[in-house]
Amino acid sequence: MNKNIFLFILFYLFSFNSNSQVLFKADILEITDTDKKLTEKLDLFLGTYINKNLVVGFTNEKAIADHVLYGYNPVKDSLNVSNFQLFLKYTLQKNTFFLIKIPTKDDIAGMSIFDRIRVGGGYIFHSENDLDFDLSYDLLLKPNQNGWRKGKITIGVSKILDANIPKTSVSFRLFQKFTKWLNTPLENGYRQSMYYSKSN
Repeated sequence: MNKNIFLFILFYLFSFNSNSQVLFKADILEITDTDKKLTEKLDLFLGTYINKNLVVGFTNEKAIADHVLYGYNPVKDSLNVSNFQLFLKYTLQKNTFFLIKIPTKDDIAGMSIFDRIRVGGGYIFHSENDLDFDLSYDLLLKPNQNGWRKGKITIGVSKILDANIPKTSVSFRLFQKFTKWLNTPLENGYRQSMYYSKSN
């Protein structure tokens, strides 16, 4: 299995087995500084709340780069740096946030992860049905070889989910079976490895 996919699944399982809230987000539309036209997309974000302001998670939004060769015109967004990215989202106020996206790998020669870090911010439009809409703008922290920061405006939807483990979950049922086995009496009493021995 691809290591990035494994990390994404591992984070998903960790999030939904923790006693915190989970952010699920989907970016559906974007406008880039270069194309300047509205295009459809579907990038998913899954993160867990570290505290009331900070969310850390993964997204399947690809980190891409232009292929730049001296003496030739650059080929826009032709290099796939990473299939997944780590993201950090920090809520500044009730409706505004700061965002960082970091690629999970750097397989392109002559390019590091730090060359593709994106930073930005956005505004959240809260709705009564708990399905929020957000408008954000992010760009490269460092300009690329052509001096461009590849900025883009993104429109997305998000929802905060409760990640408390329900009593019907697989984890809870396994825990119940283990405790039942642990407390099952043996012929000479309870399991001696877990309880102190009675002296004669």
